[in-house]
Amino acid sequence: MFYRRKNKLDKLEDWLTSYHHQSVRAKFSWGYWLAVVGIILVIMILVVLAPITYQAIKAADNILTVIKIKDEVVSAAIGGDWQQASQATGRALEEIEQFRDRLNRLGLVNYFPPLNNKIRELDKLLAGGAGLLTGYNQLFSLLAEEEVTLGAADFFEKISKRRSDLLAIQANIIEAQNIFDQVNLKSLASLFNLDLFDTQLSLEQTAKDSGSLVPLLADLPELLGYQETKRYLLVFQNNMEMRPTGGFIGSYGILTVAEGKIIDMFIDDVYNLDRFAQGKLNVLAPAPMLKYNNQKHWYLRDANWSPDWPTAARQIVWFYQQEAPFSNQLKTDFDGVIALTPEVISDLLALIGPLTVRETEFSADGFAQQLEQFVEFDYYQQGIDKYERKDVIGDLAGLVLEKFYDLSATDKLKALAVLQQRINQKHILVYLFDAKLQEQFTANNWSGAVRQTEGDYLMVVDSNLAALKTDQAMAKSIKYSVRLDERGDLIGRLELIYDHQQKYQPDLISRYRDYLRIYVAPETWFIRAYYSDGTKEQPINLDQETEIGSELGKKYLAWFFTVEPLTSKKIVFEYRLPPGVKSSYLNGAYKIIVQKQPGTVGHNLEIDLNFTRPIKAYHAAVLPMNLWGQAISWRTDLSVDREFSIEFNN
Repeated sequence: MFYRRKNKLDKLEDWLTSYHHQSVRAKFSWGYWLAVVGIILVIMILVVLAPITYQAIKAADNILTVIKIKDEVVSAAIGGDWQQASQATGRALEEIEQFRDRLNRLGLVNYFPPLNNKIRELDKLLAGGAGLLTGYNQLFSLLAEEEVTLGAADFFEKISKRRSDLLAIQANIIEAQNIFDQVNLKSLASLFNLDLFDTQLSLEQTAKDSGSLVPLLADLPELLGYQETKRYLLVFQNNMEMRPTGGFIGSYGILTVAEGKIIDMFIDDVYNLDRFAQGKLNVLAPAPMLKYNNQKHWYLRDANWSPDWPTAARQIVWFYQQEAPFSNQLKTDFDGVIALTPEVISDLLALIGPLTVRETEFSADGFAQQLEQFVEFDYYQQGIDKYERKDVIGDLAGLVLEKFYDLSATDKLKALAVLQQRINQKHILVYLFDAKLQEQFTANNWSGAVRQTEGDYLMVVDSNLAALKTDQAMAKSIKYSVRLDERGDLIGRLELIYDHQQKYQPDLISRYRDYLRIYVAPETWFIRAYYSDGTKEQPINLDQETEIGSELGKKYLAWFFTVEPLTSKKIVFEYRLPPGVKSSYLNGAYKIIVQKQPGTVGHNLEIDLNFTRPIKAYHAAVLPMNLWGQAISWRTDLSVDREFSIEFNN
């Protein structure tokens, strides 16, 4: 057999044919595997996303259901239907637990580092909510079992016998509060929208309020004389003339309660005690009063000189006991001291409506100014004696209480909520001589005591000395910042602005005369201070113009200054934070408590913190204004005490 030898053209043809078949096979192979991989990816995505999508939709249903149930719970509680409220909270609790279960079914998402930490924080939030609902469910069940009716004759008897159960309920709510305190708000804020962030803060505040309200409910029978008559010394603090614990003491009173009812209330002008003690009680006034108020001796009206309410309350009782015999009053043993500002009466008038006393209408809008107008000016036109002009306060208080008893159960609950809010805002201060009851008030931050903390601390205390009622004309703001200097020390900078916004008015508004005290953490070292009134900076000589000392577990700096009408003054203090705060920072944490002066209306507050370490987590009751790397800032108000905590990456 013969074979024809292939020439060059034949070889070229063979090569082209071979290339064509290989190319076709290559294309077929590439397209095939691409399709296979695509199908696998689609299957994997469906396997991962389908459960996530399903669980997310169901979780959204859980949240919407809880929101609807919340309204049902509120409505039932206001109406006193404890059984319905208990059942509703039980259903809400089931929805929360289903939500938590759905989080655990997210599959692979729970293992992704960018998301798993954030999901854990959300689970903490839900755990806290579940604990809070458990506490409410137990409370409503207890009230349903006892068939408790607010204001009923047997109310205190039923509450008193279940005191131990109420304290057990409190333990659940406190546990929920502790869980909320551990939630990293930075994770929530970066993963979810502001509604969820606000929900967390709202739940946390509810837990705090509930944790304090439940023991108050447990102790209410004893406080209101269920088994033994109680007497309280009342002081009315006028915060238009600011003093350390809330305002100048213009009036005082004695409140007697038994079986949950007021059986006697006496209110009088404080000068009706002080004027009879003049020349007989020769107690030297604190040095600033003598120097800036030209007042040599100390009397009841100025007894609230300490910013620590327990200290001031004991001082108030001492002065009353010393002065009472001079005005033919008997010395009285008191169970406690209660201080009020005009805001409390104003809030009650908002529920009750305007009241007319001694031909004068008093309403919620502008109550403090209405009362001031009467006791300082209008009384004379009605022929009322100077020393009887403040009897209108007693008449008004009696009428408010009378109307309060006539309120519906719904409005009474609203009134109690308002009173609790005013306690939180320190427009109501309570000091009790019963050590156990006082300990409960202190634990809930209701005692008005200067708070003790191992971290950073700030409290600004103003005392109006001979400036009439000028505090109503003052807008005040506080800005506090922290930075590290070249030595690695933490440097605090406090900037205060006092803006006088009204013209001079005879016997009412004058230049502002303020004895300022700032309380900071012990071992703080003041570096420098200066002020500016719109022109150049003026240095403050710390050695000659200020008083620096220690009291109440804090270090303080005091300085007297004035602000003319329609002008403002900026005051700045710089100081080195104590070694303990620096050590805490080096160990990865920083915390500051900014304590509110009682009676103040809620100054503007700015916190600006600039560190050299990345911020890992933060906790505060308000959303930060800015957060970037090593710095964080807040803009809020000082209507209540504020706490800011930060953790750092290593």
